[in-house]
Amino acid sequence: MEQVIFGGWWDFLSATDTEYNSLNGGTLWADLETYYCKLVSTDGVIKNLRAKLSGTPGAGTKYTFTLMLNGNPTALTFDIADTDTTGGDMINEVVVTGGDTVSIRCVPTGPPTARYCTWTSVFKGDTAKESLMLGGSWDAVSKTATEYGQVYGAHTVYSATENNYRQVVPTAGTIKNFYVKLSEDPGVDPDAYRFTVRLNGATVAQSLIVTITADDTTGNDLAHNLAVVAGDILTLMIEPLNAPLSTVYAVWGMTFVADIDGESIVLGGSDDDLHAATTEYYVLTSYEGGAWTSIESQRYQLGQICTLKKLYILLSGAPGAGTSYTFTVRIGGADSNVVAVVAGAATTGNSAALEDTVANDDYVNLQVAPSGAPTVRDAYWGLVCYIAWAGKISGVTNPAEVMGVSAANIAKVKGVA
Repeated sequence: MEQVIFGGWWDFLSATDTEYNSLNGGTLWADLETYYCKLVSTDGVIKNLRAKLSGTPGAGTKYTFTLMLNGNPTALTFDIADTDTTGGDMINEVVVTGGDTVSIRCVPTGPPTARYCTWTSVFKGDTAKESLMLGGSWDAVSKTATEYGQVYGAHTVYSATENNYRQVVPTAGTIKNFYVKLSEDPGVDPDAYRFTVRLNGATVAQSLIVTITADDTTGNDLAHNLAVVAGDILTLMIEPLNAPLSTVYAVWGMTFVADIDGESIVLGGSDDDLHAATTEYYVLTSYEGGAWTSIESQRYQLGQICTLKKLYILLSGAPGAGTSYTFTVRIGGADSNVVAVVAGAATTGNSAALEDTVANDDYVNLQVAPSGAPTVRDAYWGLVCYIAWAGKISGVTNPAEVMGVSAANIAKVKGVA
């Protein structure tokens, strides 16, 4: 199946320096690729890398964007030059496998005018129903205290307050193939760091757990399969074991196996307070250190052809009697059909069967509108990105139905010129 990966953040590209960012989500551009690489957790290809600038680079100048694989540039690359504001490589595909790292690189030539940038790509898994969950942080892991972070997104800060880092599962499936990579080994044996994917605020029997001990920098859990349903809450717990000597940074990845083929998940959330009176905006998938803002263009990320649906919202507390928060997925700067309301004494809401489509180079983001001066709360969310198999006809779930061929005879049809 295929999965759209959404990216972008309100930070100027450098007009002079090569910089890097996370393939998913988005955060501040930096000159160290290791800050922003993410770990692939299952086999497939990355393709359809696209970007959109807030303005043109300028005559005789350009920005060159490239997918990085294990710290090296790939053939998936393109320029945005002169008077253009968009570009992409829709031809090349890069093979990836579990344990690989990926990021996006930007090289300026000219120098170009400094612009803001959003970007997107597609992961096509080798196995049906599998998609990527990419996460990490350039914040150092604590050497003394248990801390928590978000499982999904470009960057998560860490703290001892688990509820600040919740993200909401929007559809049923299984999470597996948990990979973790550290910037250096934990120290001297038995120094170690342990990473645990938690479900609904608890470590359960099937929680994914990776422990990385001195002399190692990578680890994985390929044994456990964590079943989830819509409305479940995910967090990441990180524990230093035996007082590790080394200060480390961590990136991770895991695989989501959807019950419904074609569904991948987009997770977000922030402990920045919602406003009680003003409509505000946030990116679909987290840079956890960011904040809600009333300026929509500062929270754009880039999309491409897919359907968005199943928006699930969790608040840190109820809005209060006679008040509400309305969350709307915005596509191309306009309200979509995907709307979820949390009102009164409720702390959750979802968009039920509502859905809407995204086109190539559409901006996407999340809007929240308060009504009745609700009690100020924090919000956490998840939604589904859906891509049907190529050539699907509405209402048809079996390709045999299209041709009038029985399922038993499909194998005979394949391979016939």
